[in-house]
Amino acid sequence: MKRMLSVLLSVMMLLGMVSYAVAEEPVTPPFANGDVTLSLLSFDSWLSTASYADNLPVWEEFEKVTGVNIDFQVMPYSESEAVIQTRLASGTNLPDITAVPSWSTTAGVTQYGSEGVLLKLDEYMEAGYMPHTVKFLEEHPTIAAQMRSPDGSYYAVANCIAEVNTVIPRSIVVRESWLQKAGFASIDDLVTIEDWEKFMRAVKTGDYNGNGKNDEIPLICGDLGQLLYFATGFGFEIAPDYQSNFFTADKDGKVFFTIADPRMKECVEWLRDMYEEGLIYTTIDNDSDSIWSLYSQNLVGAYTNVAVDYITRCDGLLAGTVEDYKHVMTLPPSVSKDNLCVIAQRPDVEFRYAITTACEYPEIACMWLDYVYASKEGNLLKDFGLEGLSYTVDAEGKPHYTDYIIKNDQNLSMHDMMRTLGGAPSFLVMDTLASWQEKQEGTSVWSEGVRLSNRLVPPFPSMVLTMEENELISSGFADFQTYYTEMLTKFIIGTESLENWDKFVSALEANGLNEFTAVYQAQYDRYQEFVK
Repeated sequence: MKRMLSVLLSVMMLLGMVSYAVAEEPVTPPFANGDVTLSLLSFDSWLSTASYADNLPVWEEFEKVTGVNIDFQVMPYSESEAVIQTRLASGTNLPDITAVPSWSTTAGVTQYGSEGVLLKLDEYMEAGYMPHTVKFLEEHPTIAAQMRSPDGSYYAVANCIAEVNTVIPRSIVVRESWLQKAGFASIDDLVTIEDWEKFMRAVKTGDYNGNGKNDEIPLICGDLGQLLYFATGFGFEIAPDYQSNFFTADKDGKVFFTIADPRMKECVEWLRDMYEEGLIYTTIDNDSDSIWSLYSQNLVGAYTNVAVDYITRCDGLLAGTVEDYKHVMTLPPSVSKDNLCVIAQRPDVEFRYAITTACEYPEIACMWLDYVYASKEGNLLKDFGLEGLSYTVDAEGKPHYTDYIIKNDQNLSMHDMMRTLGGAPSFLVMDTLASWQEKQEGTSVWSEGVRLSNRLVPPFPSMVLTMEENELISSGFADFQTYYTEMLTKFIIGTESLENWDKFVSALEANGLNEFTAVYQAQYDRYQEFVK
């Protein structure tokens, strides 16, 4: 089934990007009559107990409004990258709409776009099938720069979280009462590496949970990248961002790899000492279920590099069982109280979504994606859910959450409660500050985010690769990542001697470090040129 709309009236150049005129006739749902089903391949909800495959209310409403049924082909995030890569690489049994791996680079957009697996969206934008997306890209050129391929084409849209990132730092959550028991008047006093040593040793030996055992975990992390946030205590101005693979730019715009920097060796040596003392949890890479299980047992003093909204989850797991459950967020350590570090914001965009060339109804898929991703109505449904159940509208037309979300009996944060309905999704995200503030204002999530907001700096841009860059990244970057991740872990847990650090750096150089750095430098330069 196809729905023909008015043809593009004009094409013009705006800030170096193609700008499309919106069709005279507005694209409004329904786009089908319930007789079209589109398959969507992606990872599942961030709340493991609420799967999109279970006909969650928000997505039932989307089906009713758009007239399009969605076959959710979802799986846990930990499995998704390998599964989706295999599926796309096979070129058979392709979904209609798909997340585009890999999760850590944009290489998949270039690869699958050039191979003809992904639908080029430009002609559908020109024909007026995606007016909301076109309008958004025109109004946000720095975001458009990170979605557009180097040839100027669009093969995918990306989760956009730039607006809310101004108040959502990723840093270290600390148990406030345990901090005070360790002798710190406030979170502002936990600054230097020496302060952290004092705090962790006090938690380890203080029996702060009162069970007569020294079973407290001073520090736990989700993965190695989170643990390396402590590198700011050894001279890095910005906490290394594992989401950009530890490549960052100095004040002169020169990109460098933080892992190969001499300051990182100092950090790793310190982490090894803390690990040997038992101040860092035994496992470096922990799945979220394990972390939350330990939290619920009243064992954890600090958790590294989580987004600020995890404060409510940390609190919620202890609320009702202990009185002193409150958590606060601190900056990563700094070299001194007079020279505080800054935190790189989460990427402006992350996780890309495309329509495959196997889609039988590309026009309908474009209209559906555009409505869910970028329309005001679609984002109201994703952000606030169902009117009368999860939100009401005041006299000025502004939505407000109901007690069903605010005072839910599941002891969930408002964000997670929305996820039980299918809101706050993991895909086609367009987070707005208004929705975030409505969820969090008056909570510690909002106050801690605002308190740290002046220490946030823009992230390293996530640009789509050129064909040449993609070939280089695809040919060896995964092995490069695996190598430095495994070696750093071995250094920290003590199975590899730090006497071999220089050999490690030499091996990085022999396995493409300079070439990979050049790729990130080129991406950074393209972004800067576009912004100028």
